[in-house]
Amino acid sequence: MSSFSNSPRTEDFIATYTVLIHEAESFTSFFKKRCEIEDDYQSQLSRLVSRQHDIDRKLASEYPDGLIIPQTAREAWQEMCANVSQESQIRKNWIKLIRQNVIEPLERFKSGKERTLNRIREELRSSINEHKEYLSTVHRLKKNYDRKCEEVAQFHAMTEAVEVRDKLIEEQRNNAHSDWEHISSKPPPPTSSSTHSLDHSTGSVSIPATPPSGRPSSDNATTTTTTQAPRQAVIISGATSSALRDTVTPPPANPIQAKGTDVLHALRANTNNLIQRLNSRKDSKSGTPAMNHIEDIIRPTALRGVKVKREAEEADRDYRKGIFHLETLRLRKEQVIRGARRATEEMVYEMSGEAKESFSYYNDETRIQAVSWISICDHAQHLVMKVNPDADMRQYTDSTLHEYEEPKVLYENAFIGPCKSLLFGVAINDYCASNPGKGSVPLIVRMCIEEIDRNGLKQEGIYRVSGKMHSVIQLVHEIEKDEDTFKFDPERHEIYTISGVLKLYLRQLPQALFPFSLVERVSLSQQLEESREEAFRLLSKRIRRLPPAHQATLKLLCEHLHRVASFSSVNKMTPSNLGLVFSPVVFLDDPAGQQLPTQSWKDDIMEILIEHHDELFDGLPVAESSSLERSRSQQSVSRNRTISPSARKSLEAVRYESYSISGSPQISPSPSQSRSQDAIEIISLADQVSSDTSATQSQPPGGSPNPCPLPPPALDSSPPIEPTTAITNPPKRTFSIRRKNHRPSLDTHN
Repeated sequence: MSSFSNSPRTEDFIATYTVLIHEAESFTSFFKKRCEIEDDYQSQLSRLVSRQHDIDRKLASEYPDGLIIPQTAREAWQEMCANVSQESQIRKNWIKLIRQNVIEPLERFKSGKERTLNRIREELRSSINEHKEYLSTVHRLKKNYDRKCEEVAQFHAMTEAVEVRDKLIEEQRNNAHSDWEHISSKPPPPTSSSTHSLDHSTGSVSIPATPPSGRPSSDNATTTTTTQAPRQAVIISGATSSALRDTVTPPPANPIQAKGTDVLHALRANTNNLIQRLNSRKDSKSGTPAMNHIEDIIRPTALRGVKVKREAEEADRDYRKGIFHLETLRLRKEQVIRGARRATEEMVYEMSGEAKESFSYYNDETRIQAVSWISICDHAQHLVMKVNPDADMRQYTDSTLHEYEEPKVLYENAFIGPCKSLLFGVAINDYCASNPGKGSVPLIVRMCIEEIDRNGLKQEGIYRVSGKMHSVIQLVHEIEKDEDTFKFDPERHEIYTISGVLKLYLRQLPQALFPFSLVERVSLSQQLEESREEAFRLLSKRIRRLPPAHQATLKLLCEHLHRVASFSSVNKMTPSNLGLVFSPVVFLDDPAGQQLPTQSWKDDIMEILIEHHDELFDGLPVAESSSLERSRSQQSVSRNRTISPSARKSLEAVRYESYSISGSPQISPSPSQSRSQDAIEIISLADQVSSDTSATQSQPPGGSPNPCPLPPPALDSSPPIEPTTAITNPPKRTFSIRRKNHRPSLDTHN
């Protein structure tokens, strides 16, 4: 198979066309692979949706009977699964459209252009091969034509030679008669004879330059003119053939030699020879051997000339036809090459157009797919935003509340019946965790402080004078029966009983409201005299290490006691007296159990807390109700609502002491007697609790130590405090503690 090595243009066209076809094939293969990937992804999505539907049905069947599934989240989830299913369908349609409108047109375009390339390649190959093959044929025709033209030229040369020979013979004959007549009349002078020679190499006869003596100059001119007359114009050129030498009779040799031969003898011999020849020709007739020999030479030459001319004409005709056909083939080849170039240009144009159309359709379909997917996601997002965790929780809670809610186990007192609220002996942190909506300060503390602020700030000996134990215990049970609905009744509840309830609540805490050992307090009290600022800084730092619920309760209590002390001119309760009363209540320590260097010591910490509460508690967070979520997280840590054994023992001892009386209400003593007994009773009650709380402080309480993070709201219902004169600090007193024997508790009788 011939190549196009002799036509670089055709190689460029074929190479360009081939590269463009390969490029179209690369486009097709890319989109096919893209559809395969998309098809695999679409099938995976379909399987995912089908599997998820099975899982959802299984989960729905596993729900207990009568349990309502959270609707908002379930609806959003169903919409999400439906969106995946719609996405799978969108991608399936996209694959179908891409295969129909991108891949198939590209494949048709490529196959059509491959057929066109094969046709162009065949046409180029055939046209180039035909032109190349016929070019060699034209070379052969030209060689044949040149050979025939040379034969014609040789024939013409031979014919001219014969004609020249005849003329020479005729001239010699005429010259012989004239010479003979001249010689017969007058002897010729000695002259040198001219020689006539026939130039066989050129095919022309040479004429003597000088005519014979006695010859008129006109004859000489005539002879010269005849001999040198131009030949007939022919289109053939070439050397004379050997046939001309064979047919032309050589002229006689020149008798005149340069050897000194006698001139006259030579002239006589030549003359005689010429006369004999002329006589023989004159006497010869038609049919004689001499004439027959001449005719034999002339006749075949004429026939041969006709044949040569005919063959030359045929060769010329064939050669002309060959040139014309070769030009036709050349024009056809050029036309095919130009067609290949136009086809390549059209291929470039159509390739760009097809690529543009395919790419544009691909991008349009992909954009439509993206827009559809975005609209689906927007719709799903609309439903997702409607998911309401609170509504789902309420729905679930409502559906399970009556079915799974177990009745609360209440504390049932043997004398008063069930109690909904267990307050005494419960840690403040546990109380906040169990009652998240009630703030950081226990409700009983706030209620007692509010009631005393309203009705007890001007009561003489408030907090120093104890209420009746029977009334205190009775009020405690009323509060514990239902704390949320309880309200103080000024007609039934004395202010001293309310203050006793507050002190009893603080005493029975499993952990002191302000854990601060007596030794440390005594040391800090001594430091107050040396460096007041440093002591305040240490005390403030220690307060801020307390749990938030303890901080809020202590702050509220100190503010209340400061208001009580502001009415000291009426109620006789100075900060020193209040500090003396509340120091064992707030710190819950046993002074006798502390290892002190001497029996005389000074404790002013509670008094400092009351007097300088605004400075010490400055910057603490405002008490607020804790949120539902925080309370739940804290309840998840610990939900222990236990009463310490020591607090229960002390409470039962008080109850036993109260109910051991014959049931009749105690007769309230006179103010003088009550005051004298209060000091002893306060110390005795403190001693009663301190023996148990000293052991409790060494170990963690039964409840969770996690505090409620937010403090309670400020009290807005407090009555305005009447302005009083500034109360001077009383002189520091040192005293010895006189302990009383413990009263037997209910546990000792078991």
